[in-house]
Amino acid sequence: MIGVPVPLVAVRVLLLLWTGIVALVYFLSLVGLVVVEPVWFERQGGLTRGTALALTAVAALRLPFQVYVAATLGRGGRRTRLLVRLTVVFGYLCAAVDRVNGVNPVLAVAVPTLLLLLNEIGPSRRWYTGVVRLEVPGRPDASGRTGRSA
Repeated sequence: MIGVPVPLVAVRVLLLLWTGIVALVYFLSLVGLVVVEPVWFERQGGLTRGTALALTAVAALRLPFQVYVAATLGRGGRRTRLLVRLTVVFGYLCAAVDRVNGVNPVLAVAVPTLLLLLNEIGPSRRWYTGVVRLEVPGRPDASGRTGRSA
């Protein structure tokens, strides 16, 4: 990822870490949902086992997408920026699913928010639009100015 701004490198690392942690949590949740007796769900007064399994499985479908976005982040362009934004939207939707399942969604809201901030700050935005300028001393840039300070 030569030339990729540091915030986008942080986005890639955060996406991969987040995907790994969420995959582990969803796996353990699915195991727990299968092992728990149906009577427990009735006492909780919330979702049925089938509904909780379905919501968790649907939320887990985003994980391959997140890995794809992290893998293609170095390409740049409007499409990649849109994919990161979609990852953030999916993260917020999964936070809502977590809330319905009775899980505290603080981390599920904080990580997508951090991803969005890192994706939209100045260096990242300029890199996506291809406006990154390298200033070389003594060489004129597009405006005709040299890289030296006057």
